[in-house]
Amino acid sequence: GQVQHRDAGGCSVSSCKSQAKGMPKDTVLAIARAYLEPMSQALHVAHWDIKLEVKHIASKEGAAAQVFMDNDYHKARIVIDHRECDSEADVCRYLRHELIHLLLGPFDLYADTTREALKGVDGASSLLDVDHRVFTHAVEQAVLNLERVFDFGIKYQPWIHETFEEVLPFPVPATVAA
Repeated sequence: GQVQHRDAGGCSVSSCKSQAKGMPKDTVLAIARAYLEPMSQALHVAHWDIKLEVKHIASKEGAAAQVFMDNDYHKARIVIDHRECDSEADVCRYLRHELIHLLLGPFDLYADTTREALKGVDGASSLLDVDHRVFTHAVEQAVLNLERVFDFGIKYQPWIHETFEEVLPFPVPATVAA
């Protein structure tokens, strides 16, 4: 089945923009196409068949982009709202955000199948609402945390450094070092 995410930066990116001027659809599409392959390679999701679409997203959450994915066949459609894009950086940020969702695709598959199993069960309606709210928050936070890792890097890399002390911004106290 196909899983839908309505987010693209969630409120952290799109709703912070008070007056989006927007860019022409063809410009946004050209930018997204230019960055799709290198970003997919960098994020190790190049095996996905990804289609791009640029259009207005009618969403009460104020989403700047969405991803629709079919985890079983590694197919995805990323939709970017051109009205929320004021720069090439915006397009790249929204595209990367949605590509990161593909990394978390197995979680979507789990949630989707669990929800399907609960449909029609007496009293499940409120559980499904809670599940959707908690799952959406957890996935968006995971995406944002991965974005921070990509933006700021990993400071401690034991596979590169001989000792932990090599990466500390301060000297190790003598009592600890001994």
